[in-house]
Amino acid sequence: MMRLGKNIILLALLLAGFAGDVFGAPKSDLPAVINTGTNQYTDKSEYNITNTTISGSSTIVRIKGNLIVNGTLTVTGATLLVEGNLRIKNGSVVNVDEGAIVMVTGVVESNGHANLSNDSDFAAIGGLTGSNNFNLNVADNSMGNECNTYLPGAGYADREVLTLITNELTEILESANIDVPEALVSISPLPIELTYFVARRTSDGVKFEWQTASEKDNDYFTIEYSTDALNFSELTTVSGAGTSTEIINYEYNYSTNATGVMYYRLRQTDYDGQTECSDIVALTIAGQQAANVSNIDIKIYPNPATDYVQINGDNIVRVEFVNANGRVLSAASLQASYSISNLPQGVNYVIVHTTQGNAIRQFIKH
Repeated sequence: MMRLGKNIILLALLLAGFAGDVFGAPKSDLPAVINTGTNQYTDKSEYNITNTTISGSSTIVRIKGNLIVNGTLTVTGATLLVEGNLRIKNGSVVNVDEGAIVMVTGVVESNGHANLSNDSDFAAIGGLTGSNNFNLNVADNSMGNECNTYLPGAGYADREVLTLITNELTEILESANIDVPEALVSISPLPIELTYFVARRTSDGVKFEWQTASEKDNDYFTIEYSTDALNFSELTTVSGAGTSTEIINYEYNYSTNATGVMYYRLRQTDYDGQTECSDIVALTIAGQQAANVSNIDIKIYPNPATDYVQINGDNIVRVEFVNANGRVLSAASLQASYSISNLPQGVNYVIVHTTQGNAIRQFIKH
């Protein structure tokens, strides 16, 4: 009887453990402790954790999928990137402690709690949902170090704070050779803050003028030209200022006898070879008469669009819709709205002819 009783007790304990696995909280997909190196989890759509601590100033955890907290998640001095949603279940807690960066590219779905310490960064690009039972404790800056928080829906929606966190995180990811998610790329500012770029007709050619409010690792500029606003060639290069927070004015004079409509843009190249282009400007030249139309106010919306677009501007005579290869797909006179049903999905262009000259705008069709 004694042996039988022990066997029954052992069997009951095994069954209880089995029932906990089947009916209780899911097993944790992450280790209980992560305190070193770069750790990437990219093979599942959802990751469940119970009690996990991520620590260490050089520790990076990247999760490509939703992260579901069924207990306590503590991040101290480390970097956590969730490329998806963060779900904090009832009674669960997320602690973002000193020196930590936590970025969520989706939303925080929460009925639990989040505690944010001084000198920590926490951002969810999509904001907060399910906040009825959510408790957010943000450090009050009493230690003199700021807690940077971006969580729309919880009263923290300053885009400058989001940009600050994104820039810091981008540097960490790039140093670890981790691809920066598109959701972050669209937030990070360009290597230069371009105030304007214009082209003006002179007695013997064209004068280009542009101004930057700031520059970061800016190697050089390239002025490019085109006759169709789609296929561009290099005209010249001008050295950049490297890194600067001062206003800098640039100019370049180009001798030409060209007539008709010419299109120009400014390409910026930084030290590692990455490039960005300005908006396209057009210069209409008819004999000795020229109209600088780089500042024509033309707006197209919605953008992105699905079925129709509207084009706003003064003295519009005609519009032409062209694809990325430069082929004219449709043309029309001034209308209240324009059907884009025959345009391909992706990037398209519209050339707007006005009595003051021509302008080109880019839009995306879904």
